[in-house]
Amino acid sequence: MRIYQRGVQIDTERPPMEIDGATVYPVVEDGNFSHPVSPQPVVVGKTDAAGRFLLPNRPVQEVRTLNGYHRRPNPFGNMDVVGDRALLLVEVRKEERWAYFWLELTDFVVAWHRGQRDRFVQTLRTTFPSLDSPPPPASVHAEPLPEAGRVRVAWDPPERTRETHPYDRIVGYRIFRRISNLGENERPWFPVATVGPQERTIVLDLRQRPEDLYYYDQDERIGVATIGELGTLSGLVWLVFTP
Repeated sequence: MRIYQRGVQIDTERPPMEIDGATVYPVVEDGNFSHPVSPQPVVVGKTDAAGRFLLPNRPVQEVRTLNGYHRRPNPFGNMDVVGDRALLLVEVRKEERWAYFWLELTDFVVAWHRGQRDRFVQTLRTTFPSLDSPPPPASVHAEPLPEAGRVRVAWDPPERTRETHPYDRIVGYRIFRRISNLGENERPWFPVATVGPQERTIVLDLRQRPEDLYYYDQDERIGVATIGELGTLSGLVWLVFTP
């Protein structure tokens, strides 16, 4: 796990510290909160065996307002009233796979006012394989067709690189799309087709899409996962498609 933050610069003059099992890098506190997302992470760590990661409460200069609000150690550190530092970019990596998610301070504030005073859990759903996942497709390809908006997606069957177990029996393939470069919690993958185990191609009409995407960038991502016994999915093999 690597966590980046908007509005900060890493303070290279001070050493990092360990908080709750994570490495926390200090940031420059000069009153300038207008920086873009930091190119270096502010927090680095690993999940536990259950896939959970505890966001460390970073040290702050404590402040009490006249109406009773109290700034205390928290995952976002020192914040201004405008909220320039109120956005974290979370990079989740597993082997050679990665996924990105945005965490906003407002979600934490809403959870606190709804009674989650001591603990707030956000679930970040990745397309990574589990221990029971069948092997993924060996590769995925896409090519545009002469008809406007149509694309042919093709994939190669999984490579058998381990001893077979019951979940490895392929019963089909599921095709997914994701539009825009936003985080996967804001613009998640959505399924567009399911086919049988002998299929190797499918034609998609990219004009069929959710109607709320008109104001986002239009980068297309297309992925294919194998379906094993009991509907278990493999990790997603995907590509960025440029018409």
